[in-house]
Amino acid sequence: MRHIILFSIAAVVLAGVAAWVVTSIQSPKTPTVSQFDPFSLEEKAKNLPTQEWLDRNMWPNNVD
Repeated sequence: MRHIILFSIAAVVLAGVAAWVVTSIQSPKTPTVSQFDPFSLEEKAKNLPTQEWLDRNMWPNNVD
């Protein structure tokens, strides 16, 4: 019984290592998503609505 459990644990570990190796081989080396700079997005943001304007338009009944 102990040998069966040990064999099954070894098989699961071996399957996990094999899956990890296969996925790392098939994955692209460079990211497909273009890289962007979040600070440049913040610098270029113009004419955005203020939080007060959003609050009044989204919840008009809660205006004081």
